Amino acid sequence: MSERNSQLVPLLESFTSSQLRELDLLLAPPGAHATKGKGREGFIRAITKRYEGNKLALHALRLEAISPYKHVFIFTFGALKNDFDVKGLRNRLEKGFPDLFDKPTLLDPQLDELQAEVCVFDRENERLLVKYVHLVETWKWEWTSDRTKRIEKYERRHPVVITLRPKERLMTVSFPGYTQGAIAPGKQRTAYVDIARKACEGLASASEIQAGSFPLKQTIELILQKEAGSVIDVRRDLKPEQGKMMFDSGERKASLSTYVADMFRREGIDVTEAEIRKMFGSTEAADILLWWKKREVLTRVAFNDYAAELLFIWRETSADASRIEDVLSTLIEYQKFIDRNQLAQALEYVDQSTTGTKLRSSALAQQFNLSANEALDILYRGVQRGVLEMLFRVKTDAELVEFSNDWRKELSEFPRSVTDDKGDVIDLTENANIEVAFERTPA
Repeated sequence: MSERNSQLVPLLESFTSSQLRELDLLLAPPGAHATKGKGREGFIRAITKRYEGNKLALHALRLEAISPYKHVFIFTFGALKNDFDVKGLRNRLEKGFPDLFDKPTLLDPQLDELQAEVCVFDRENERLLVKYVHLVETWKWEWTSDRTKRIEKYERRHPVVITLRPKERLMTVSFPGYTQGAIAPGKQRTAYVDIARKACEGLASASEIQAGSFPLKQTIELILQKEAGSVIDVRRDLKPEQGKMMFDSGERKASLSTYVADMFRREGIDVTEAEIRKMFGSTEAADILLWWKKREVLTRVAFNDYAAELLFIWRETSADASRIEDVLSTLIEYQKFIDRNQLAQALEYVDQSTTGTKLRSSALAQQFNLSANEALDILYRGVQRGVLEMLFRVKTDAELVEFSNDWRKELSEFPRSVTDDKGDVIDLTENANIEVAFERTPA
């Protein structure tokens, strides 16, 4: 095996068996037999011996870029000079990532650093893709020979793919995800949204293509109303102003509004499905679980301050790019009907809030289809105008030990770190671990 091909082994080891077979079919000459190898490792050895290294790397990197991944962050995008067509966007990518369309670079992944390896023009689907790679750490408790347990660190390759769909002005950041497991003392878990943020920042720096907010919450509410026969919500985690609520109808059994309305009616409380839907639509959601009946796939939509994440949950079927595209196409179609110019309404909503109401930027962004920055601008301006004041607390759903997680007006009231009921230490010098709200002051 050549040195070049030996460098490919870590990449090929991350492929599924179906991806390896597809790669073999792409490379095999017409009429040639498929590569044979005993077991998975034997097949990888055989394929690296059979094919020339540069050609194998080119096809393997491109195949990794177009593979379906279960974690998908969804955005709109913008660019200077309105270069939204395929030609304009490709020119930007060619300048920002020289040679990566024709000469992909097989890299040695690094921790905490996204590096671009390949750019792909998917002519059939009119998509442009940029694939990054980085190294991620996972931790696992293992027994040693003397029957004691110790935590072991493992490192693995993790691809991150940005896909631009010029016709729809849609951009996604997708990746397979990984199980971090137990975390070593002093380590912070890596949030998937931070990986998506890094990818978007890298793309913007190289090409000046900027990620924009996608009105996902209201798009989902509209789909549930208009496609009630084929898409249902089966679970919601809600974040009202105080506390949390979770409703779960049981996967694929009934829409949540029907389930909740029936539950109340059995207790003699008269409430309609429309009233339940209205409550769901006006309350900030932490996540929503959707069942797409025709496509036979579940998606969990998790809402973050930066962007919303779609997690595709495969049950009866394996990972399928066509099903992912069907779901995205439905979201694209319905987002056209969502009013995006709601800054004035959001500002009025802040001013009309009653004294003591606590507002979060994530809730304001969901309700009025704003970007995270637009929502924060309105709230910070409210502080400057004297109608809001900032409050702080630890950003966690866990119970804290020896510290009450109440809203506080001063950051000086917080210790440098706190410990939750699972024993995890939360570093409060990290901004990401502090939640911010804005409370309406007396008029």
